[in-house]
Amino acid sequence: MNRVTFLQWSKQGVKGDMLIKTRALGIGIIASLSATLAVFLILAFVVAVTSMPIYDFALAIMLTMLVSSFLGGKGAGKEAGIRGCIHGAAVGLLYGMLFVFLSVVAGMPVTEFILIIGSMVLAGIIGGIVGVNLPNAKRQVIGRRATR
Repeated sequence: MNRVTFLQWSKQGVKGDMLIKTRALGIGIIASLSATLAVFLILAFVVAVTSMPIYDFALAIMLTMLVSSFLGGKGAGKEAGIRGCIHGAAVGLLYGMLFVFLSVVAGMPVTEFILIIGSMVLAGIIGGIVGVNLPNAKRQVIGRRATR
């Protein structure tokens, strides 16, 4: 476990240090939406070209949402450079709530929304930890440590 960062706190009370960086959250949400849109376009193409029934895609849609949440958390963690699990959890929570909201608005039954949001938060946390530990992740720690 050498050099793997799960949660890195910067110096408290330093000017400019925020618990959650909104730019990182924005990048994470955009990454999640982009991945979802790409996979949904592929699924729409498959439905249009083949005679495959749509109800076979329930598992594919859920896996797409989890992978999108992971990618959003990874993007947010990479952009933030610190507190990857917090940024990933926030992206997963926002993206899960957006997914459940859009499902309800579209009239689809959402029976286990707590499980859906919880799994997206977990995928976002894992993605945030991975994003912070990427070799080219920004290190914006203010204080005794050097920044990259």
